[in-house]
Amino acid sequence: LLRQSLNSISTVILNHQAAFYGDAAIAAMGIVTKMIMFLVSLAIGICQGMQPVVSFNYGAALYERVRKGFRFTFIFGSLLLFVFSILSFIFAPELIAWFRDDAEVIQIGTTALRLQCISCLFMSYSISAGMLFQSTGVSGTATFLSALRAGILYIPLILILPGFLGILGIELAQPVADIFAILISIPITEKFLKELHQRAVATLPQQ
Repeated sequence: LLRQSLNSISTVILNHQAAFYGDAAIAAMGIVTKMIMFLVSLAIGICQGMQPVVSFNYGAALYERVRKGFRFTFIFGSLLLFVFSILSFIFAPELIAWFRDDAEVIQIGTTALRLQCISCLFMSYSISAGMLFQSTGVSGTATFLSALRAGILYIPLILILPGFLGILGIELAQPVADIFAILISIPITEKFLKELHQRAVATLPQQ
């Protein structure tokens, strides 16, 4: 609920900020947002496949399997996003042109798409982390991590960056939010995985 609410608020703010640069900016950012959501949906789908595996093994106190499930999902999702992000980066002008054959829209959309493709290369980690905490019942952390990209980081950035960088600030807001979300997710998740390892060691039969 929080994530979807923040997504809606973020879209309204994005359209408002882009409106200062004309209809082409609104159209370009709308196209890029939908295309990136397609890429993100791939990672989300993979992570949702992880959830029952993680939940079952966590409940069964098989903590090393939980760790392995997370690592496998993160790596596989990263490989998939890597392939699609590289293709989208290379063919960005052609992809934007499919939706709107307008030179200004293509120019703005190409820059925005390529910037977001860079952050997409690493996004599998933060998505996997959110799903990991959700699957193990750590709902507060799961909610916090999932809301980082959707609004906690993005909304301040989309409000502040255009004042300094103009249209580039709008194009950079989401990629910067994604990168900071990943950086915040890493220590929180690695600490949890370390705790799982300690639990796994503690449950080993004493020799």
